[in-house]
Amino acid sequence: MLSALSKLNATKATTSETDKMSDNNIDENMSSDYSDLQSEKVSMRRLARRQTRAIHGLRLCFLSLLLVTGAVVAASVFLYTRNAQEATFSTLFEDAALEIMDKFHGTVEKNLQASTTLSSYITSYAVQHNLSFPYVTVPDFELFGSHLRSVSGSHIVHWMPFVTDLQREDWEDYAGDKRFQIDDSFVRDQRYRTLQDEEFHVDTTSTSNNQNATKVPVQAPKQDLSGVTILDDGTGYHPKIFSNQKGVPSDDSVGAGPFMVLWQRSPINHAKQKTLNTNWAKLPILAPDLIGTMTREQKALINTASVPPSDYFKAGQEKNLKLSQYRQDTESLINGPSTYLTYPVFDSLLASSESRSVKGVLATSIYWKVLFSNLLPAHGAPQGIICVVQNSLNQFFSFQIDGPQATFLGFGDFHDPSFDAYEYAESIHSYLDARAGPRNRPYTSVSLSDSVEYTLRVYPSVETRDEFVTNEPVGFMMAFVAAFVLASVLFVLFSYLVERRQEIMMEKVITNAQRAASAERELNEFMSHEVRNPLAVAMTACSFVTSAVMDDPKQLLEDAETRQDVCNDLRVVNSSLNFINDFLRSMLDTHRASSGKIKINMAPTDVLRDILQPVASILYNRASNFQLLVECDPTDLVIMSDKIRLKQVVLNLARNSTKFVQHGYVRLRAEVDPVTNQCRIYVEDSGTGIPKEKRKTIFDKYQESLDLLSQGTGVGLCLCKKLMHLMDGDIWLDQDYHSSLKGLPGARFVVEVNAAPLDIDTAVSKTMRKDDDTFATMAETTRASVEGTAMPGVRLLDDSIRISEMQDSKSSSPASSEVEGEADSKSTPVLPAAPMVPPSEPSLAPSSSTIQPSPLVSSPSDKPPAAAPQGLLPQGLSVLFTDDDAMLRKLFVRATKRAVPSWCIEEASCGETALEMCASKSYDLIFMDMYMSSVNKQLLGTETIQQLRSRGIRSVICGLSANDIRERFVKAGADDFILKPLPCKPDQLTKMLADLLSLRADDGGTNSETMDA
Repeated sequence: MLSALSKLNATKATTSETDKMSDNNIDENMSSDYSDLQSEKVSMRRLARRQTRAIHGLRLCFLSLLLVTGAVVAASVFLYTRNAQEATFSTLFEDAALEIMDKFHGTVEKNLQASTTLSSYITSYAVQHNLSFPYVTVPDFELFGSHLRSVSGSHIVHWMPFVTDLQREDWEDYAGDKRFQIDDSFVRDQRYRTLQDEEFHVDTTSTSNNQNATKVPVQAPKQDLSGVTILDDGTGYHPKIFSNQKGVPSDDSVGAGPFMVLWQRSPINHAKQKTLNTNWAKLPILAPDLIGTMTREQKALINTASVPPSDYFKAGQEKNLKLSQYRQDTESLINGPSTYLTYPVFDSLLASSESRSVKGVLATSIYWKVLFSNLLPAHGAPQGIICVVQNSLNQFFSFQIDGPQATFLGFGDFHDPSFDAYEYAESIHSYLDARAGPRNRPYTSVSLSDSVEYTLRVYPSVETRDEFVTNEPVGFMMAFVAAFVLASVLFVLFSYLVERRQEIMMEKVITNAQRAASAERELNEFMSHEVRNPLAVAMTACSFVTSAVMDDPKQLLEDAETRQDVCNDLRVVNSSLNFINDFLRSMLDTHRASSGKIKINMAPTDVLRDILQPVASILYNRASNFQLLVECDPTDLVIMSDKIRLKQVVLNLARNSTKFVQHGYVRLRAEVDPVTNQCRIYVEDSGTGIPKEKRKTIFDKYQESLDLLSQGTGVGLCLCKKLMHLMDGDIWLDQDYHSSLKGLPGARFVVEVNAAPLDIDTAVSKTMRKDDDTFATMAETTRASVEGTAMPGVRLLDDSIRISEMQDSKSSSPASSEVEGEADSKSTPVLPAAPMVPPSEPSLAPSSSTIQPSPLVSSPSDKPPAAAPQGLLPQGLSVLFTDDDAMLRKLFVRATKRAVPSWCIEEASCGETALEMCASKSYDLIFMDMYMSSVNKQLLGTETIQQLRSRGIRSVICGLSANDIRERFVKAGADDFILKPLPCKPDQLTKMLADLLSLRADDGGTNSETMDA
């Protein structure tokens, strides 16, 4: 005994030590795990900090790159814009310079051509009148000179013949004799000038007293003390050739020739007589040895440019200008340079004549400002162009061109040396020689002499450049920099906002993921709970049946009580499996409603006969202990709605009510709201009511506290609400309703159909347009008397059905029911009581579920199935059933053989086998599963159907699957789709097969020739 106790104590001690060691190990392990967790957290924080620093570094690098890129782009914009301006400036200046060159040389060329014309006229006049030079006086010289001046732009023209020493006395006598002709020219020139002054709006009243004289009598010449001979008639005429050196006139001495005598001029007035017979051979404004040069070269010559004249000569030039067409521009021309163009006058018009000689010259004076005026247009041309003229005598003078205006800058080169690269230079002689072709040169014209050569140079100025090269590039660069900075700031802000938004989105994603996981867990728990209970019931009942059949089959045959127990157990199995089937279908319908895959077929609907009466017929049960009331006001209420879906909603609500009503009534009532003129359907009862805390969640899916209530799955009312939303309606619980029965508050569900009532003619018309075959039936039904009803025991309005007793137990099928009743319900019925259906309404046979199950067979348009045929199925058809589940194949063959024994049914376990069998034999009807598992990859059901259709097989093909994938099968070529499980009852299976065979009735029948009605 003692030894046993000691062993026991030792064992206890050992166990205690072991427990302590185990606890210590657990503590150590927990401490180690905690340390590892803390280390991992520290490591994660360090990694997060490193990544944050890396992100900030990358952001800083990116911003630096942005700044560098912005600076480079800004500089590129500046350079590009500046270069574009420089290119524009260079191009426009080049065009302007070429235009200046062309027009300037064109003006000089016109002067030469005009001089050629007048020179040829003088020669031709002398030849025609047999006159010898120098004794030639051209009549109307003032007119020809006016033409020359207007064409060439010169302001004065001189005809100066060459007079030798031997010809001097004869010339002086000739000049005295022809003086009257000169006087006539005075008068005519004055007349023309007066007309021109009128155009200039100039006062011409002050004239010389002697200007109107036609002829001055010849007086004896008189020589004054200065040695110049002047007529004593007040005209100042010099009868002898004289020179006017530095403003002091004097007779030329004997032997001073040859002389170049001024004889005729245009314009001229009476005061200009004193300039006649002036010897111009030695004037400084002409080239040295002009007579010798002209005689030798026989060419025209541009003489030296006049320097700013003295006051004496300036006064004389001013008088000359006041006689010319430029008398309005005296001030702008007098201070600028001018030049004489001397053109030779020959004694013969034949240029090839060797004996032709120069007998005098035409001298035209032109101001250079006139040559540089009107070279450019007033608008669009560059401003401030500098033109520098240089001759071989090293004379320089400059003009600034601003459009048509020319401004004399002074004698010298005034261009900016920084623009030397833009210089355009051209020799006037070379330019005119290049243009002196047959098209531009008159027969008698001569070229320019090289004795005095002029060159024109054209430069831009700062003003010209500033017109095109502006500060716009700087503005563009600054605008770009501002835009870039703004874009960078916006980018930084945007990146920050995006980063922040990503963080928020990540938080939302995590939250949603957590919610989704929670919802999935709740769904799994809900599905497990709702399926496990009826499945456990079915398994238990099956075990009872198996025990009764296997243990003592003889007693089963002999004992009626045992057979009754087996039948009851089989009903339990059937009820439980139907519940599971309906529950899964309700879940599928809820999903389809949420995703909008349920198609709503709106049609005229008789609320009483299509909705209320069928629902009441389904719910009718003689064993019930409450009244079932149907009220409809008006009784011929017709609306546009989907009768199938609306009836499904009302049936679900009414079944809910029947579960919680023990005494009183269930009322189905329809009326038209007088305010909105919309139809409403009420489902009212006198049940135990709905707890207030549950009223806000009764339409939610998988609501809480379902296990406490044990009255529903939380799917049915959610499905009803979704169906009503699909039909543009709504459903709610009336919070203020009371059944008026003491202790029984009851509940009222309001179905807002949102459809106005239709009149009979409109309903009939809509029905006729929708389906001509049902027009007569609709008209007959709508116009029928509303007295009475086809359902025995159910009456309208105040008539009610009195049920002798309550149902033995509440239905345990919560697939489509909802929470109603007090939260302290103490029992959860297991077996549903199948309601009795009146014999007059066989088409409204209820399912064992509280929601009307989805149709087993439906068309691709999701319409409800057609009614079962009234005759037998065709005999001798050939059917192929393809499924990888051997048990399903055997059950289908067994069920079909029971319904149609004459059919030949063959099986295939995969799509490949089905293709081989269809290649060797034709089938009237083919069933095709979607997913068929195998070690090797197998064809999907849709792929198999596509290959069958591509081979020309026209059999009726029906897709099978436990998932709702109708669209995929129909798109692949299937005629219809059935959701598993297939019906096993002969009547339901017969209806399904008949509906399938009717799909090809319009195509000429099936492959078998034995099909008949």
